[in-house]
Amino acid sequence: MTISGTVLVVLGLIPGAGSWAQTVNAPALPAGAAAERCIGPAASHHHVNPLLLRAILKVESNLQPRAVGRNGNGTIDVGIGQINSRHFPLLAVHGIRPAHLLDPCIGTYVAAWHLSRVIASHGNTWESVARYHSATPYFNRRYRILLHNELVAAGVIPGTRLSVPALHPGSAAPAGPASRASTDAPAVVLDQQDGWPRSAAHATTNMDARVPRIDVAEHETR
Repeated sequence: MTISGTVLVVLGLIPGAGSWAQTVNAPALPAGAAAERCIGPAASHHHVNPLLLRAILKVESNLQPRAVGRNGNGTIDVGIGQINSRHFPLLAVHGIRPAHLLDPCIGTYVAAWHLSRVIASHGNTWESVARYHSATPYFNRRYRILLHNELVAAGVIPGTRLSVPALHPGSAAPAGPASRASTDAPAVVLDQQDGWPRSAAHATTNMDARVPRIDVAEHETR
């Protein structure tokens, strides 16, 4: 898919030159490698931590840019950052269609933009970061655990993996790690054209204490 960088510059999702220009003009890479290449520039552009952004992308789609998830409420989540369809009207105003989100770099920049917005709106905490996924307490807390486990697995923070609650209250817990998304994209999509932990206080059983508070003073959100 060929996307003009100027389409996204309008929204400020992608810079008009520099790192984005280098990304567009770089040789084609496998989707996962392309996503990895874009994480640093996207995080820098939106003033979020790149390792936290990568953890979110791993949890959301396992770095699969064409992932699409269907939700019980009728919405869908699209791309490497699983951007929910409730954001489509805002993105459409600026020329960004659902299919654009299947591009690994565009999806990464939009994910960084979304993360920046939730931190700016809700504060400098893990609860705020988990609002990337959901503000509902059960799902928010579950997402914090998923992020904690991914950061531990990546060697970014010390500690041990925590038990992940069931996807829905009262259902069976998952047998093993998995991303949230399905890679089977529905035709309706394809047809349409930080924070950072400062400590590792994992000693108590309280979830908010076990996942360190975030400080993003050096990554001030817009």
